[in-house]
Amino acid sequence: MRQWKKPELPVRAELAFAAGIIAGACCFASGFSAAGTVTAAVFLAAAGLLLPPRIALAAAAGAVLAGAAAVHDHRSLKLDGLPERNVYGTFRVKVTDRRITAVPGIPPPRLFSAELLSRRLTGEPEFRPLSGTVLLRLPDPEQAAPPVGSVAEVEGTLELPTHQAVRRVDGKLQIETGGMDFASYLAGRGASRSLRAEQIQMKEPPSGFDAGLCRIRDAVLERVLSQVSSDSVRRLAAALFFGVSGGLDSGSRRAFIDSGTVHLFSVSGMHVAILAGLLLWELRLFPFRVRYPLLAGLVLLYVISTGANAPAMRAFYMIALMCLLRTLLLYTPTFNTLCLAAALLVLANPPLVFDVGFQYSFVITGVLILASQRFHDYKELAGEQLNYMLGAGRGGAAARLYRLNHLLFAVAGCTVAFLGGAAISLRMQGLLLPGSIAANLLLLPVVAVLFPILFLKLTLSFCGGALNAAGAWLLTAVFDLLGAITSATAELFDRIPAVRPSLFEVWLFYLGLFLLLGVRSRRIAFSGGAVMLLLAVSWIFRANCEPPAVIAMAGGRSDIPLVAVAEPTRNLAVAVNLPGGDSGAMLAELLRRRGVTELEAAYLTRPRRDAVAGLPALLRTLPVRRIVLPELDRHGWRFTDSLERYAPETPLLPSDRSGGGFCRILDQKTHFEVEYFNPGSTFKVKISVDQCDSGWRFTLRRPEAPDTVRVIAYGSVLEIWEHEF
Repeated sequence: MRQWKKPELPVRAELAFAAGIIAGACCFASGFSAAGTVTAAVFLAAAGLLLPPRIALAAAAGAVLAGAAAVHDHRSLKLDGLPERNVYGTFRVKVTDRRITAVPGIPPPRLFSAELLSRRLTGEPEFRPLSGTVLLRLPDPEQAAPPVGSVAEVEGTLELPTHQAVRRVDGKLQIETGGMDFASYLAGRGASRSLRAEQIQMKEPPSGFDAGLCRIRDAVLERVLSQVSSDSVRRLAAALFFGVSGGLDSGSRRAFIDSGTVHLFSVSGMHVAILAGLLLWELRLFPFRVRYPLLAGLVLLYVISTGANAPAMRAFYMIALMCLLRTLLLYTPTFNTLCLAAALLVLANPPLVFDVGFQYSFVITGVLILASQRFHDYKELAGEQLNYMLGAGRGGAAARLYRLNHLLFAVAGCTVAFLGGAAISLRMQGLLLPGSIAANLLLLPVVAVLFPILFLKLTLSFCGGALNAAGAWLLTAVFDLLGAITSATAELFDRIPAVRPSLFEVWLFYLGLFLLLGVRSRRIAFSGGAVMLLLAVSWIFRANCEPPAVIAMAGGRSDIPLVAVAEPTRNLAVAVNLPGGDSGAMLAELLRRRGVTELEAAYLTRPRRDAVAGLPALLRTLPVRRIVLPELDRHGWRFTDSLERYAPETPLLPSDRSGGGFCRILDQKTHFEVEYFNPGSTFKVKISVDQCDSGWRFTLRRPEAPDTVRVIAYGSVLEIWEHEF
């Protein structure tokens, strides 16, 4: 009998060690969830079967090290001495989020990090020590935040992340978390709770290294933005150059999301690489062994000043490792350097492996590295004919081939980057945007000149007068061009309706992508590409086969029920009432799962702010084409003011009970009835919503079909009911 022999795979020890750390973090940081445990088990089994013992041992050591880091991180996240519930009191915190800027006109991020120093809960006479990281939410999004390094006294609620909703299956309640888990979001930023502030007051002025670095950054930013009159350009420049993401208004953010270019305003590898290239050119006069350590130090200062998020730190680790190896005259493959950077970040913060920004950064960078290696082989093959050409024709052919190669590389890079983020975007955000290929291709030359223009504007700001004004005009013109390109591509290319893929399908998609780009065997590479294509087609096809559904929600943060009707085959959905942020976010998630990419209309039954409190959460992921207003009373102006603040770009239509062709609403004090009729299909349904002693009663009526009734009890947790036809 023939004995099985291990294949000789070209895997180095550092790559296996880094992959072991990531697999171990998936298992331990997820609390031994089924998906994380299976991932780690499959990886270790494959390493033991396919790799030499020394390499497999490095992979196992990485997994064990990740487990130890995850256990230590879990202990450090817990705030000792606090009950496992929301608590109200006064807290002293030190602001640590470097995305906050003191430049006028640029608001802070919606959530920013701070270190707890002490607390005084309700009923306690004095402050007690307390340590840990929280994410702080200001009472007014436009309110100025305390500067970095300052100590503030905050009165508010220290909140635990809660499950967004539940659904009843066979009489039992099951937790429905949605696509974005807020607990994982907090853990990825080193926190376990958020602090919702009602009042905030600065107690001590900023101090420390971070405060000094941010003052220098703000001074540079103020000079760059001097004589720039456009508020939009000022905010865009602050976000693009220094990651101050709180400044993007809702209209600009929506255009960048729909065009697939919102990544420009999160400081990442592209920003760091462009800056590193400019700095390396500036440092060219220094000796070789001095130039690269200086480059790494300057890049580190820039990354720290922008908030040190995962994509920026990944780029810094790769550049720092490259500088170290160049200084020592050593070499390791670029892909291995990427994996080592990922391993360092995961060891420092294991829950980061579930962060969307971390996944985007490393997956897209990995496929770009593999694609560039594959393209380099193609370029060498395409240029082979030049070796046999003589005379004057050789120079012209070489120039044409050079231009063609650069164009093909740009198109291939944008396409591969889209594929690298497609499955993650679809699972986590319900976005499938092939138009991002064209948008990013058109923006490549624009973004390439932005950092040189930044340095030019900074230099001209010291000259003052007409030169500074000319620099401000040039900066404004480039950002106007950037906005015009993103708006045009967002209008030309719509979102493609597709269902939300399962975690297994996402893993299978990326396995096929890495096989397509990283394996030299044509048979294996084409098989990986075929798997990718079949999965992508199935996601789109399944969206066109989803049956119509009625979604009802009640409970949670509001006493107003929500009703929605979805027809995925027509990419159509309407909703009646959007109460509470929990219901708005959950509705967006449920519609995205069915492949619906926008809300056709939102109908409101009450002229009260409670009926639209969930609109901002919905708009962050799904656009709303129009809002149909109820009959307004004497307090209606407050209601319309809230709507204009929540959705400044969305048309507000006057009260119309016919619903503009989709809904007819009969509204009473304790009852309303929704009659849905789509002129473009035969699907019709009536939904009656009544208040009863135990809760809200939803009754579905269709022609020639028995009524369907469901009662959702009153409660503090949002409950969902979905009915498919």
